[in-house]
Amino acid sequence: MKGKIMTLVPLAAAASFTHAFSFSEGTFSDSEWTMIMFPGSSHGQMTEQILSGGNPGLYKRVSTINDSFTYNAHLRAAFNYTPSVSGAIASLNWSIDAKNFNTFGAGQGFALALMQGGTLYRCAIHNQTGLLTGWNTTSQTALASSHFLSGIGGSSHPDFSSTGSTITFGFMTSNGMGSTIDVGYDNYRVWMTPVPEPGSLAVLALGAVVLMRRRRRV
Repeated sequence: MKGKIMTLVPLAAAASFTHAFSFSEGTFSDSEWTMIMFPGSSHGQMTEQILSGGNPGLYKRVSTINDSFTYNAHLRAAFNYTPSVSGAIASLNWSIDAKNFNTFGAGQGFALALMQGGTLYRCAIHNQTGLLTGWNTTSQTALASSHFLSGIGGSSHPDFSSTGSTITFGFMTSNGMGSTIDVGYDNYRVWMTPVPEPGSLAVLALGAVVLMRRRRRV
């Protein structure tokens, strides 16, 4: 059964490790997602939840309107993480399924996106749907704060440190062509590699010492 999953998974039971998290979405109810236009984008986009034909079942369909410059973020209000409360983020990983419903052009650009402190950030390493007429999975791993840029042409980065404010996750879609492009998105997932807490690092160091001593005895 498709749906949304929000999990907290302990990295180790022996010590007080920072917890990993993951957010996933497979239904894309319109009431739970907000679309925000990036500053400098000339047009918005049209989105809707489709009840069948996804990978499988429900999915989100995004139509980038006939225009030469459109960047929009799609954010899930419940996909929030606060580094200052739950721990610093070392890096982010994400994956999403995409399908192009057009038979021309290069499709839509898409990337992991987030909002922090009222500022939209997008991963500078964009992906392109191209002529993906079937469902295809795209994933990226080990994305650090430096991989994200503010707005369309900004240079600032989000704060993944232990003082960082709440981050809301989603994804970005864009179109630089003079044609309306329809693309479906499904099975969105984002998860992080956390920065271990000091106590956890100490346990790891102690474990390494014990292992080295055992090897010397052999």
